[in-house]
Parts: sequence; C-alpha cells; structure tokens
Amino acid sequence: MKLKNSRHADKDKVAVTAPTGIAACNIGGVTVHSFGGIGLGNGTVAQLVAKINKQHKAASRWRNTDVLIIDEGEMSSLL
Repeated sequence: MKLKNSRHADKDKVAVTAPTGIAACNIGGVTVHSFGGIGLGNGTVAQLVAKINKQHKAASRWRNTDVLIIDEGEMSSLL
C-alpha cells in the first residue's frame, strides 16, 4: 500500500502511531486519531465508525493495515 502521506503506512502495511502529536513526530508517525480518521474522537462508537466509513482514505487505511503500532502505550487512556 502506498499512500500520499507515507507516514500512515508503508509498503509492508505497517502504521506507526502515537497518542500525541509530539510523540508521533518523534517516531516519524502520526497520531492514532489522524490515522483512524476520527479527529478528536468525540461521539459514540457508532458515530465514529460512520465517520470513518464516510472517509474513503481512512476506511482504506483500516482495511489495508496489517500491523498498527501505537507508541507510548501507557498513554492509551488518552485514546
């Protein structure tokens, strides 16, 4: 998979993400929210899924990513 912004995923279908923008920059990735296409993540699960499904690129990222790396797992309560 080759996306315009290669920081979302590479040819091996691996996405490198982090919960915060600074952490994402430090690892050459993107925020989990940006990768997922959920923005600030406000809304119910059903609303967020609907939001992702309306965004072709975000839905495609989810379908085509085999490995999702989330750096700083201890910060996952922010997700």
